[in-house]
Amino acid sequence: MKDETDVLYRFDEFSTCDGVRIYCTSYQIVKRTPKGAWINLWYGKNKFVLADARKRWACPCRESAMESFRARKTKQIEHLTRQLDRAKCALATSETWDGEKVLNSKPNPIFDALLGGMEL
Repeated sequence: MKDETDVLYRFDEFSTCDGVRIYCTSYQIVKRTPKGAWINLWYGKNKFVLADARKRWACPCRESAMESFRARKTKQIEHLTRQLDRAKCALATSETWDGEKVLNSKPNPIFDALLGGMEL
């Protein structure tokens, strides 16, 4: 049986035809250093994981690995929401296209000054 101190954990997800599955992978620690640990990923590939980082790639227990997973998914939602909002704004702005080369969703003097009559 593995000694729990020689393992780090990481939760990830993958899509299936039935939805999403979350799984936990345990990674064997190959070597410890004062700043972290080297873990074995697969096929002889190793990865260094910081011990005291705010964002760790893998964690010392399943509970902290689940907290890390939740934080990653929360950030992912924030990023994708902003990206979706920009795409919706761009699509709505494109509906007002009048043949000009540049469209603005709302007046932006800084952007206009930077362009300064530049051909796009």
